[in-house]
Amino acid sequence: MTIISWELFNITLYLIVTNNNSTNLSAGLKYILLSALSTGFLLLGISIKYFVIGNTNYEKIQISLIQIINSSENNCLATISN
Repeated sequence: MTIISWELFNITLYLIVTNNNSTNLSAGLKYILLSALSTGFLLLGISIKYFVIGNTNYEKIQISLIQIINSSENNCLATISN
């Protein structure tokens, strides 16, 4: 919901940047493309995090990351000792 409200807020900023001028129109188009690209990367990162961890709650993410780190350390130590 936050991303949708942020993008709706950005629509007004696009209109302010363009301001009915040909040079500002180019700047507004670049601003729209950059914003769309950055939003896409943000959503990609959030979806990958959700896919790996399975949750979006920060406390549960911290617990899951600690478990992942501990299990990978145990696997590395087992490989070294063999």
